[in-house]
Amino acid sequence: MNEIFTIHSWKSTELDPIINRLLEMISMDTTIGSQHELPLALYMQKELEQFSIKTHVFESANSRGNLYAEIPGKSKDKILLHAHLDTEEFMKGASNQVRIRNGKIFGRGALDCKGQAAV
Repeated sequence: MNEIFTIHSWKSTELDPIINRLLEMISMDTTIGSQHELPLALYMQKELEQFSIKTHVFESANSRGNLYAEIPGKSKDKILLHAHLDTEEFMKGASNQVRIRNGKIFGRGALDCKGQAAV
């Protein structure tokens, strides 16, 4: 079964950059075992740097990309947000094609966990 990310207000200009980012992220093959996470980590780095967010991309293994970003604040307290970039191959031969139907985005990783990372 495809994962679903629901769009509550498709015409909202506030959501357009997030939706476009999610569509781009879903189209990238990060299936477990593919070792293609590095291109997605680099894409996310570029997106964050547009907002002057300090980032660091590193490879834990061949093409297994990880991204660390830090947004400085005024408090000594810290918050950690985490999302994984790999996706599960739920159906042999399934592509990374994105489908939008009835205000919902269907695609590998739409909800787990590219949806959270896109925000």
